[in-house]
Amino acid sequence: MHLKNKTFLAINTLLSMGSGLITPIMTLYIHNDLHKSLVTAGYVLLLYSGMIAVGYLVGGRLFDTWKQAPLVYIGGSVAVLFLLLLALLPKWPLLVFFLALYGAGQGLWRSAFSGYMAVIQDGDQDIFNNNYWTSNIGMGVATLLAGYLYSVSVHLVFATTAVLFVGGLVIFARYFKVPRPSTEVSGIDVDLPGKRLPSRMQPRSIAILCAFMFLTCISYEQWESNLSVMMTAQGIPVQKYSLLFTVATGQVIIFQPLLNKIFPHHPWVERFRLMFGLFLYGLSFLLVIGAHEYWRFVVGIVVLTTGEILVTPTIPLLLSKYSDRQHRGFTQSLGSLSNTLGIALGPVVGGYLITLTGYQHAFVALFALQMVMVLLVLALQKTGQPEPK
Repeated sequence: MHLKNKTFLAINTLLSMGSGLITPIMTLYIHNDLHKSLVTAGYVLLLYSGMIAVGYLVGGRLFDTWKQAPLVYIGGSVAVLFLLLLALLPKWPLLVFFLALYGAGQGLWRSAFSGYMAVIQDGDQDIFNNNYWTSNIGMGVATLLAGYLYSVSVHLVFATTAVLFVGGLVIFARYFKVPRPSTEVSGIDVDLPGKRLPSRMQPRSIAILCAFMFLTCISYEQWESNLSVMMTAQGIPVQKYSLLFTVATGQVIIFQPLLNKIFPHHPWVERFRLMFGLFLYGLSFLLVIGAHEYWRFVVGIVVLTTGEILVTPTIPLLLSKYSDRQHRGFTQSLGSLSNTLGIALGPVVGGYLITLTGYQHAFVALFALQMVMVLLVLALQKTGQPEPK
């Protein structure tokens, strides 16, 4: 597999590893070590996700209207500073304050890199797929390390994350070459030979794609939260539930590189990829309705992950194509914000739905939701077409 823009991908992999070290252990630490309720832990993580979202929005706007490289240094420095404070003083209530500001710094940095990725995409159509692949490798490594580091000391978790982020900043400063748009005249997009670029923003299509990102995250979070209750109620041990996500990570690492060979970069192919992926998201829920056998959950997670492989890198790719050069950073931050909100609200929304209707009806409703989204793909405009007046 040939990877372009290796420096960019290496930095984003370090970012993903850092995020993956902290998230899995925070609920355990707040509940088991600080002796706070699970509800309190949930609110702390909601605040953390909210501050990442704020960082994304502010950073996306600054990326388009201010300076881009300083945004990376500011966001990275804020994140490292509060990671070091977390490593020194992970006590209540300072932890809440430090974690929130770490999230804001992380959001600023990630928004800058989302903007860079949208610019890089002009010369590297595979950047979103490759970034998704390398990020999953980083998350997979981090998931393996998180439990070990936490068993030694929570201080070590925060300190290791700080080291990873410092490494990312050093690589950025020494090796990263800031991408520049191919051609631009007075801030107006110019069509290049062989390329068809959007003449201006297409808000309707951007809104639809952000809704897709939010709702697919809501759906995926049911597997990461409420499915565990359903499985353990069937007598399936927690270890087997955790193994599902090891299978999912391995599936992404093995099969993601094949995506570009199976689905080449053509507008109709990208739409088909999105529609098929959304259908698989919904199908995964139908497969586990009334399930008692573990193999059915394995089949469900494989189908879900196949849908994720198709959908997750396609949405930011299309967001880039539906944006113009002056708003690429902000457009990507809207997609990232939708992702963050879906992750934050998914367990709550799913919990209410399952409580009101039961697992079977909730899963049918989630399947129906995905089918509505499949139809909404048809409402997306052709890339390169202006918004009708």
